[in-house]
Amino acid sequence: MFDMLLERGYKPDAVTYSALIDDYFLINKVNETAKLFDSMIKVGFIMNVCSYNIMINGYCKHKMVDQAIALFKEMRHKSLVPDTVTYSTLIDGLCKSGRISCVQDLLDEMQENGQPPNLITYNILLDALCKIQHLEEAIALFRKIIDKGHRPDVYMCTILLNGNDCLQNAVTYEIIIRALLDRNENEQAVKLLREMISKGLLMNNSKEDSKFMTPFEAEQILEWESLSSNQKKSVQ
Repeated sequence: MFDMLLERGYKPDAVTYSALIDDYFLINKVNETAKLFDSMIKVGFIMNVCSYNIMINGYCKHKMVDQAIALFKEMRHKSLVPDTVTYSTLIDGLCKSGRISCVQDLLDEMQENGQPPNLITYNILLDALCKIQHLEEAIALFRKIIDKGHRPDVYMCTILLNGNDCLQNAVTYEIIIRALLDRNENEQAVKLLREMISKGLLMNNSKEDSKFMTPFEAEQILEWESLSSNQKKSVQ
């Protein structure tokens, strides 16, 4: 298709190239995609970060992480600055290929290049840590995310709550609930608290369980919900 376009005198732009590459990956024509990408460079097309991102994403989705890394290095060799999408995509590919130990260097590089991780990046990491049962690391990362001022989204909460066994779930629920309360997202906190109670994860108020949320604390939170609900009704 690419050669046909050139024969007819049509000069594709970046959008056309990107669409063709994306389509080839979607129909699993990976070799054709690589040839197209090389052809684009040979005819003098200036590849941008977006073009490389599409290729890196395609390679990662087809479990060809080494090829993705090679393109990533090529970007830097050409003085193209990878953006957060580039890093997040490559981190996802590394995590899914069982190479999570290689991720920290990329995270450090993101910070150095002024491309700090976003929620998508952190969700990728949390998901990978939970799947390999590195639960303490996942919880530590979650605390770090909160400390940096990020708001946990629904996907992040789901990752954490689905990635732990019963005891860790109690810890995870509490961390998320307290984080939500600190950010005045009280309704979401109450919703998770009710879910926690329904699963029987609320610990007794004993000394050994003192690190967990106590029934008294839970009762205070639920009282807030009741007061808030009554106030809304009186306003109406």
